[in-house]
Amino acid sequence: MAVLIELEDLPATDRLEILRERMLAGFVALDLRPYSLTNLTARSSIHRFGAITLQSTLGSGGLTVRTRRLAADDTPPQVIVTVLETGMSVVTQYDRVAHLRPGDLAAYWSAAPFSTSFEADTLRHSFRVSAAMLGLSERLVKEQLGRLLGPGHPLAAVVSSYLLRLAGTAPALDAHQRSAVERPTIDLLRAVFTESAGQSHLSRVPLADSIVARIFEFLESHFHEHDLDTARIATAHGISERYLYSLLARSGTTPGDWIRGRRLDAAAGALTDPAMAFVTVSAIAHDHGFADHSHFTREFRKTFGMTPSDWRRQALAPK
Repeated sequence: MAVLIELEDLPATDRLEILRERMLAGFVALDLRPYSLTNLTARSSIHRFGAITLQSTLGSGGLTVRTRRLAADDTPPQVIVTVLETGMSVVTQYDRVAHLRPGDLAAYWSAAPFSTSFEADTLRHSFRVSAAMLGLSERLVKEQLGRLLGPGHPLAAVVSSYLLRLAGTAPALDAHQRSAVERPTIDLLRAVFTESAGQSHLSRVPLADSIVARIFEFLESHFHEHDLDTARIATAHGISERYLYSLLARSGTTPGDWIRGRRLDAAAGALTDPAMAFVTVSAIAHDHGFADHSHFTREFRKTFGMTPSDWRRQALAPK
């Protein structure tokens, strides 16, 4: 776990500048528009479950905005499913507005502008996963963005309860347990999307039964290996490289983009792990599939807005 933001002990005049700096440096860069400096508070922590990142934020007094300029970055599209524990929040995307109260679910993604609000003492748990990992068509996903997911539907209530419980127990889970809940969580997120879209038959088909899902499972198992390339991926699934590109294009990505993004995300997590504090940046880069340290540094800076060393230093600095 890394505590990303903790502003309670800072003067109100310093909070805006520090919070804006942290938010712009995040994996999904955001701008902050406070209602007032005196009521602006935020405390945020992050947990990872394999390909899923959970960010829990308790905040008040502001609007977070993914502007058109920020949404034009080259990071792979990330879908965020938010569940509210306390307070109220408003999510907007594609001119749709979702008003969230405790227990409600809403979705948005990084590939287009959006805004989310933090009213007084709002505790929100946001589960982020690459759009490709859901194994759903871009059209189906986009239709649900900026809306409440399955309002009033029993499945949405089950998923909401599960996500809230997972967020509450996340600090106590070890690495093996976090890995064990990755696939069930993705399956549940996939199910609530398909049910909300009126395509429940898709959720009844196991994710592993589709070739695209099998490809993503293969990528997830092998992304850190240096010899992973399109020829190997295509051969492993009995298809041509051209067809491989066509399949992944339907999920809005390419083999190279997905592998690079996944390697960077995993390396970023290792850099913030206190247990890895004495492992060199070069060793972490190599362990996550990067043969060239300078290339890793360039790609990391492009994605996260800072060098790997600065990322580690900021995350592991004494609080």
